[in-house]
Amino acid sequence: MPAAVASRIVFAAEWEKEENIGGALIDGSDERRVAIATAFAGRDGVIVPVQRLDHGLSLDMLVREVALSINTAAAGGNASLMALAEA
Repeated sequence: MPAAVASRIVFAAEWEKEENIGGALIDGSDERRVAIATAFAGRDGVIVPVQRLDHGLSLDMLVREVALSINTAAAGGNASLMALAEA
């Protein structure tokens, strides 16, 4: 695992009490992975991907994607008007 990724991992013995979880890496059987994924699916909030450590990591699943959308129609469809509001 790349050091930049490893430095962002927090080991949570009581993960059920954690609120800000973006992904879960577990050690255990497929049954354990399914049980943990089911527990996360029952929570409100973001979808939490669950991976087993011993099956190889998909680093793509550890990336948090953020999208920004600007509604230019709110400025009458003229995008340059949006830039004036920031100045």
